[in-house]
This record gives sequence, C-alpha cells and structure tokens, in this order.
Amino acid sequence: MLMTGWHQASQYLWSCFSLDKRSIALFRFVLGCVLVGDLANRMTSLTAHYTYEGIFTDEFYAFSPMHSEFILHKANRSFVFQLFLFFVQILSALSLALGYHCRLNVIVSWILLNSLQMYTYPIGHAGDVYLRIILFWAIFLPIGECWSIDSVFQEWMDMEGGNPQKRSRVQYSFFGVASVGIYGHLFMCYIFSAISKTSVAWSDGTAVQYALSLLFFQKPMAKFILFLGKPIHVLLGNVTWYWEALGPFCFISPLHTNYFKIFGIVSFWMMHLSFGLSLRIGLFSYVTLAFFFVFIPGCVWEYFGLHSHDREDDCEDDPVLRLRLRLGYNPSSYLSTFLAFLVFSTTPNLRSRVQKRWGCGHVISFYSIQGNEELEEVIDNPDHLRVEKQHWFIVTYPGNESSEFNLRGFLKIASESPILSPFASLVQTCIHAKSPVVSHFVTLAETWVQRIQSVEYFSPRVYNCNFSRKSNTTKSKCFVSTRQTLLNAFLMWMIVLQLYHNLLISGNVSNSDDTKLGENSSLTNYYRSFSWFVLHLMKLDQSWIMFSPQPPKESYWPVIVGSTKNGDKVELFGSSALWTVNYNIFHTLNDEPGDIPSSVHSHRWFKFIEYGLITNNTHLVAGYESWVCRRFNRIQKYEQDKIKELEIFIMAKQFYPETNEYGPVRNLLGTGNSLGTYYC
Repeated sequence: MLMTGWHQASQYLWSCFSLDKRSIALFRFVLGCVLVGDLANRMTSLTAHYTYEGIFTDEFYAFSPMHSEFILHKANRSFVFQLFLFFVQILSALSLALGYHCRLNVIVSWILLNSLQMYTYPIGHAGDVYLRIILFWAIFLPIGECWSIDSVFQEWMDMEGGNPQKRSRVQYSFFGVASVGIYGHLFMCYIFSAISKTSVAWSDGTAVQYALSLLFFQKPMAKFILFLGKPIHVLLGNVTWYWEALGPFCFISPLHTNYFKIFGIVSFWMMHLSFGLSLRIGLFSYVTLAFFFVFIPGCVWEYFGLHSHDREDDCEDDPVLRLRLRLGYNPSSYLSTFLAFLVFSTTPNLRSRVQKRWGCGHVISFYSIQGNEELEEVIDNPDHLRVEKQHWFIVTYPGNESSEFNLRGFLKIASESPILSPFASLVQTCIHAKSPVVSHFVTLAETWVQRIQSVEYFSPRVYNCNFSRKSNTTKSKCFVSTRQTLLNAFLMWMIVLQLYHNLLISGNVSNSDDTKLGENSSLTNYYRSFSWFVLHLMKLDQSWIMFSPQPPKESYWPVIVGSTKNGDKVELFGSSALWTVNYNIFHTLNDEPGDIPSSVHSHRWFKFIEYGLITNNTHLVAGYESWVCRRFNRIQKYEQDKIKELEIFIMAKQFYPETNEYGPVRNLLGTGNSLGTYYC
C-alpha cells in the first residue's frame, strides 16, 4: 500500500511539474527573439543611456548601490565598447534562438543581461526582472536537445561515427529541479502579486479605472474600456485579482492535467495580451507571453503529428522489417552529403511520417561510402549492399529490396519533408509529365551530378534518429551523480530563498498604504543577511508589487523650462521637443505637454523620470539636466539661441473615478518649486 501511494504521488508530481522538450525548444526560440527585441529597443537610446555622453554620470555610479559590484558594461563607457557588447549580446541571443551552442549562449546572455540591467538599473522595470529570472532557469533546462542546431549536429556526428543509440518510449518529458523552479516562478509571480493587491479598489473597480487613466500608459483601447461603465470595471478588477491568485493552480491539477494546462496557458496569454493592448508596459507583455510557451503539454505536439514515442518494440522480431528505411549518400561529395543533411535537418518528424507509411521507419540507416573492396549483396544482412558506381544517393524501403536511386531517390524522401515537399512535388510532376524537354534536362542534371561523384561502394552505418546526447563513458558516474546532487541542492535553495524573499516583500506591502516600501527594520536586517547576498548575487531578487496595493491616482510629467542667452523662455519637453530638438515657446506651467507618450519617448525613459526626477535623485537630476543642455546647444548655429540655464518642474493631475474626469494640473513639488536651477 505504501509503495502504491508513493508511486501514485511520484506519477502526479511528474505529470504536474514536468516539461516537454519540444515546448522547451519553442520557448528557447521565443526567448531568444525577446532578447533581441529588448536589445534593439535599448539601442534606440544607446548614447543617452550607456555612454559617457548620456544621463548617467560618474558621480552617480560612485554613489549608487551598485558601485561595489562587478559590472562589465561599466569597464569602459565609450560608444564603441558599448556597441561591441550589444553586438555580442545580440549574436548570443540569435544563437540561442537557433539552438547553436545553447548552454554556452544562454549563460553568456544571462551574464550580459544582468550586467546591462545593473548598469542602468534606474530605467529597469518588472519586465527586466521577469526576463532575467526565466533566463536563469533556462540555463538548467535541456534547451538544446530538441529542434536545435546542436541536436542536428550531434545526431549527424553520431551518424558519421557509427554510434547507434536507443531512446526510451518517453523521450520528450523532462522533470527536474529546474522544471520545479519554472513552476515556482509562475506561482510566486502571480500569487504574490495578488497578495500585494490588498486595496478595496480592486474589488470595486476603481483600481482598473486608475490604471487605465494613467496618461503615459494609456492606449486607445484603455480609453475605450474606461468609458464602458462601472460594471465592466468591477468585473475586470475581480477577474484580474482572482485569476492571478488561482490561475497558477491550473498547471498542477490532479485531474485532466494537460487540459487544465492548456486552459491556463490560453487564459494567461489572453490576460497579458489585453494588458499589452491597453497599456504601454514595454517589455513585460512580450516576456510574459513568451514564458508560457514552456508549459505547452506534449499532447499538443502529438495532435500535430509530432509523436513522443515510436513502435520500436513492435518491430524488433520481424527479420524483414529490420532492414528499416536506408538512405545512402556519398561523404566525399559535398553535394551528396549536403542533400542527406538537408533531408535530415528539415524533417524533424521524419520518423513518424515514415512510420505511418511503411510501418517501422523509426530507425533510419544512413550509408556512408568507405573502402575499396567489393561487397556482395546479402539480402538477409542489412549491413551489406552493393550499388553501381554511378549511384550517389539511394533510398531503400523497409521490408523489401526496392530502391530509388539518385535524383528520384532524393525526391522520394524529400517529399516527406514539410519544407522540401513543395519542391519535390513540383520536380516529380515535371518528371512524370513525359515532356522531351524535361526528360532531357533531368538526364543532363543526373549525368552532371554523377560525374562529380566518387562513389564506388557503400559501407553501411546504422543510426537511430534520437534526441539524446552521446554519453561520455570516461567520466566517473560517482562524480557526475555528486555534481548533479550538489547542483540540485543549490537550485532548491534558490527556490526557498525566492519564496522567503517574496513573503517578506509582499507582507510589507500589504501592511502599507503606500506602494513604496520605505524604511523598515525587518527589511533592513534582511538586506544585510547572507541570504539576500546570495539571492542578489544570482540576480533572483524580485518584487511583484506592480500596481499594489492599488495603481497611482495621478499622472505626472516633467516640464523643462529653459532660458536662452538672448532672454527667451522656452519649453524643452512637451510636444516631443527633446526628440525633435526643436523647443517650444513657454507659456505657463499648467499647459499640458500634448502627447505625453511621444514626449516621454519610451517606457525606460518613463522609469527614469519616475526613479530619478520625481524622487529628486541629485546625481540623476544633474546628469539629466546636463544631457538636455548638450543635446539642444549642440545643434544651435547662433550663440544667442543656446540654452543658458534650465529648471525642471514635476506636474501632475489626478483622476477621479466617480466622474471619470481629471482634476486640475498642479505642481507636484509645490507651487513655484522646481528641482533647482542648472546652468549650462
């Protein structure tokens, strides 16, 4: 009874916390694309955010909390060096997406991403935290074992080396501490986000109104939802809170696990898609959408014909079917080798396609040409096959001796490839048309190909198409086991530390009326502890307190008032003045800056305004003011048109959900107060 209960529990844990390697492969590709998109977005402000000429000064880094940390991007803040690091990071992300040297590139991407985020932490946001955490867990996932250049090359090398390998019937399922960590991130992100939303505003709908009314975040869809009425706002507020609190449990349902996972994935996609369509939240929408690809269950891939098991056991006893499907190619010919590799690499489900048509096609024998001795044809022994000198590509079907040679053989097997099948069908149609012109062309093509071959005889090498790596038998099993145990223990420790960290952060937010944590003795002691040091070293520190306990009630923006050397008062922020470098005539502080999103420019610039200007960080304000002066004065032709001095005011206006209207514009710093006068 005890063993039966343990078996059932282990089966439940496996089904709930395992991941499918095909989903991991798709997740790897999408994650690489998100990294490239994030870097492309950052490069639009490369000079302003990452170089000596930007808004971050040496004084800021000297007094920043990150001043004692090793940050690669801080080693040299020149434009050329920063561009080089961006190029390396983009190249690494593209290689990760394509599955080339996956383990190396995911580690390089994680290290460079952490360095980049710590280098410019004032412009970071929740999407950055989300991205670096899932990138950390991706290091320990089998991201390169399926649908990757690595797996194709590994199988090709095994084929060349004559290293046959068997796969188990459950070949795509992966269960480990890393998969538990992925699920743990899912639970911690959304459940603690719901716990932090303690305000009654989420149940009465006013939180939705506040979020949709923020002028920078607001998109046309938000304006539409804002005026739909109170019942819709109440519904959206409650659905958001309850889904964040209960939605993750769909992924560990003991009943109909796969169906509940699919429902959870689609629901979270819809939630984040609606966030992205309504609000400008930058990278967060894309990285959250990418994250849920990793949870796609194996039944989805099997539905599309990418089966997770084969019929190897059903075919072993048939001496005729042991012949399998055999592909012969000439490794001394670039063309022949390329065609064999092309068929192999463009047909990830070749095994299942051949299996449906010929029965036991799951094992494919590749014959490479070696040796000079003539081999006798032995029907009972698939290890010997005699072919003519002119044959450079041969396909032998399982269960009989019929073969297709050269171009026709290549077209026959290429028709099973989803990529090559249109080309194969077109050429086969032309061949079967019995046109003299086509026949003459095909004859010339085959004659030309045969002339460049050096084929004499085949010496077969059997190769099993699989996704498993070649085992290194020289390593000590005890050493590998000990290393894996220590790694698993470390990863479990990271999960526990993240859980404790989130409990502490969300508990302090829940007991506060302000979205800022402020000074707290328990948090201060925690930030001095060894646990915090390790968590921060791995860059797994996090806080899911977005719009908690409720969204801000006010929208704010800066007003930059400059004075030219000829005495004119100009405004340097509104109507995209900073980006068009074309200042406006200043009237009053109460004038709204027109289109706030275009004036702010991007989500990262908004986070800088929030972190640097509104909090009146002295070093950030000075760096920003200096950058504004240099940006405008650099293009002025006449000395009297240059900016002599400037002041920054922070203006705001509050939204009132009762009337669905905004209040009057006010100075957030107090009437007439600014962040100080800066002399250019």
